[in-house]
Amino acid sequence: MAEPHREIIVTDGPLLVSGPVEIVLPDGRRVKS
Repeated sequence: MAEPHREIIVTDGPLLVSGPVEIVLPDGRRVKS
């Protein structure tokens, strides 16, 4: 089973997150970290 992840919408500025996350950048790209 995959770990649950949070989806973060980046609007502006740097973002500090912890744990498995999926980041959606302003231009629509998705980054998993």
